[in-house]
Amino acid sequence: MIHINLIRQLQPPPTKSSWLGSGGGAILFLLVGLVSGWWTQTLQIEHEALLQEKIVTAQSLSRLRKTIDRLSQVKTQGDGMMASLQQWQKEISTTRNPTNVVNMIGQSVQNLQVWLDAIQIDGAAIEIHGQAYLMGDVGKCLDRLESSLPLRELPFVEIQDGTHESAASYSFIIRLSIQESSVT
Repeated sequence: MIHINLIRQLQPPPTKSSWLGSGGGAILFLLVGLVSGWWTQTLQIEHEALLQEKIVTAQSLSRLRKTIDRLSQVKTQGDGMMASLQQWQKEISTTRNPTNVVNMIGQSVQNLQVWLDAIQIDGAAIEIHGQAYLMGDVGKCLDRLESSLPLRELPFVEIQDGTHESAASYSFIIRLSIQESSVT
């Protein structure tokens, strides 16, 4: 007689395979644990490297900001120096030309009772010959000259004719010495 077992599912499974399945599952679980531990450690190392890079970048950024602040201060100082230099060049250009000096002298006698007879410019020395009715007008003229020309020393005024009380005009000479770079 032949015996065919059609109810195979009702038979208990062999015991060897259950031990192998549980052992394989444990090994698989251990491998997953090791891989996830390794992956977590790798992520932690990358995180620490990124933090260190962030700190270095922040320090570099701080140094760059300090450098930019210093450069902006230097630029501000340079702009101030440039403005001073341009003002100085403007002053020199207005007083360097003898024609400009003569124009400044002419402007100093406007609206005063002062008449100029001669202006002599010899290097930095200027001699002005003129006539006036009032001593105060000569003083005003002198004040205007002092404010418009870069004088090296105090001006010298010499009165040649006339008196303060008379109505007649008197002659005067004003001698000025301006800075060397002013007139060429």
